[in-house]
Amino acid sequence: MNLIEPWQVLDGDEKLKLENELRKEIHYNHILFNQDFILVGKRIDRDDVLLKFIDNDSLAVVHLTFKASPEEGPWPSTRILSVSEFQKEMNTENEVW
Repeated sequence: MNLIEPWQVLDGDEKLKLENELRKEIHYNHILFNQDFILVGKRIDRDDVLLKFIDNDSLAVVHLTFKASPEEGPWPSTRILSVSEFQKEMNTENEVW
């Protein structure tokens, strides 16, 4: 998937750092708990990361809190989107970027 501003592709140390943070924040009642995903991108203007689920074509936009421990309730906030939904949202955000 091609990402455009305000999103950017992640790799290397930054990807590992953000993936580790995300795994620290997910608690056992969270929608992402025990899910297989890969971190594919992040927003450059906020603490949002983009995940791709391994077992289907869905994506998740997750707002990290950087608490470095499991969150409670709905945190970190997570939105599940189809690829087409995400691309439409990303294109709209890019127009006002």
